[in-house]
Amino acid sequence: MNEKIKTGIIFAVILLLVVFLNNKILWLVLFALAMIFALKEANNLFKTDTKIFYAVISIVLTFVSDKALYSAIFVLILQASYIAYKQEDLKQLASTIYAIVGISFIYEIYLSYGLNALIWVLLCTVLCDSFAYFVGRAFGKHKFCPTSPNKTIEGVIGGVLISTVLSALFACFAQNLSFYSCLMISFLMAFFSVFGDLFESYLKRLANVKDSANLFPGHGGVLDRLDALIFASVILVIFI
Repeated sequence: MNEKIKTGIIFAVILLLVVFLNNKILWLVLFALAMIFALKEANNLFKTDTKIFYAVISIVLTFVSDKALYSAIFVLILQASYIAYKQEDLKQLASTIYAIVGISFIYEIYLSYGLNALIWVLLCTVLCDSFAYFVGRAFGKHKFCPTSPNKTIEGVIGGVLISTVLSALFACFAQNLSFYSCLMISFLMAFFSVFGDLFESYLKRLANVKDSANLFPGHGGVLDRLDALIFASVILVIFI
């Protein structure tokens, strides 16, 4: 069994355990760790130095207020004010937006809409990525774009459509929404999850690195795992 499969199994076990326990503090710890590591990775990708201090402020404010997204936006304003005052590198804001605000969108789903909504967006992105791979392997002939040469148009279409239908069916039972709403939101999440992955690939190409980090054997870093989920989470928060 190779490293990627072993790490994937460990991921699945940990996630299932956290979902089963469904403890707010446990989720906060998980997202806090994800945010801190993601910020370090974003700094490497953007070639800048946003201080971990900003992630800590966002985490503490989230714990106090139960508002992850508002806390992250406050931190963004705080950092922008400091950068303007000190005339520092504006690229620091890019790391904050991608890592701190991005991760906060994911956690906001849990805080504001509950565990089922979080499972919905997780399911949608995982299904899209998985079926895009299998459909692409079976039927892929046309390259999707130069940024990610392994993706095919056939794979992307297959992944988005299959993910849309399956995750919409789940959402119909798990959320108090019409099937049309579930279908539309699922489609948008699946579609933009593709570009979340593409955006991360583009950043890595610019930074000339294979992975955002070497944290997880065979899987890279936190941003390598959450890139698609960040984009999909933004969609869900906007449209749910």
